[in-house]
Amino acid sequence: MNSDLLREFHRAWYGANVWQRVRWRGGALCKCPMDLLVLAEVLHEVRPDVVVECGTYDGASAVYMADMLRIAHGDDRARVVTIDVDRKERSLPTNVVQLVGSSIDPTIVAEVRRLVPEGSRVLVDLDSDHSTAHVARELDAYAPLVSVGSYLIVEDTNVDAVLGWSDGPAAAVSQFLTAHPEFEVDANRERLMLTFNPGGWLRRTR
Repeated sequence: MNSDLLREFHRAWYGANVWQRVRWRGGALCKCPMDLLVLAEVLHEVRPDVVVECGTYDGASAVYMADMLRIAHGDDRARVVTIDVDRKERSLPTNVVQLVGSSIDPTIVAEVRRLVPEGSRVLVDLDSDHSTAHVARELDAYAPLVSVGSYLIVEDTNVDAVLGWSDGPAAAVSQFLTAHPEFEVDANRERLMLTFNPGGWLRRTR
């Protein structure tokens, strides 16, 4: 597809708030369906023991990942640790642990590390405050948890990379990658063409 046409479709799809109508088990996911397919693929391939999610929102994304982990492992051995400044009152699966507070609060970071058993295979998904400074601090805090061969997913890099916002996650990713050669962008995860995370599917290679 012509790149300009894809960009315009992206802008129209995002601008019409279609992403706000994407739901899972009755909750708002607020994600691109193509990214959800890729996320399910990644969870199946990596089979992490723990997923750390920054940004719970409605809780549906944590439920989605917990469901995908259950399919990947065949049981409830894997857990999702999800963090948000607001407590979600909706019922969450038993393999979802909810932490209330800022994802960059040292107390929260320490609690996440405590909840990750030594030797665990870990995937991290950053989907909270999308300002460059906040994402940069999340990257510093949570990148060390990511296992070799697993992923550090930075969501909504499209807001500055595609939509032209002046303050967004893509800038934080660019800064991060210059100092962290152990991570690389996995362009294969963007093969479905429409993604809200361009350049944000980061695989740890060493």
